[in-house]
Amino acid sequence: MVKVVYFGPLKNITGCHLEEFEYSSFDELKKEIINKYGHEIEKMFDYCAFWKNGDEFDNDSLIDGDEIEILPPVSGG
Repeated sequence: MVKVVYFGPLKNITGCHLEEFEYSSFDELKKEIINKYGHEIEKMFDYCAFWKNGDEFDNDSLIDGDEIEILPPVSGG
């Protein structure tokens, strides 16, 4: 299983902070999350940073036990 951790407004969209999926590719995982939560999360993904096991990455294979953190853009002043 791959753990997915949501931060900020992504937690509001998904209604959870953490959930698990079974996928071997990051692209498949993103598609499943978009299918589950819809267009709003898909739009946010264009601006999010994706980290795997504490390191930033773009696209990679996933293995059992990986943790994907999805971080929305930060704003403030």
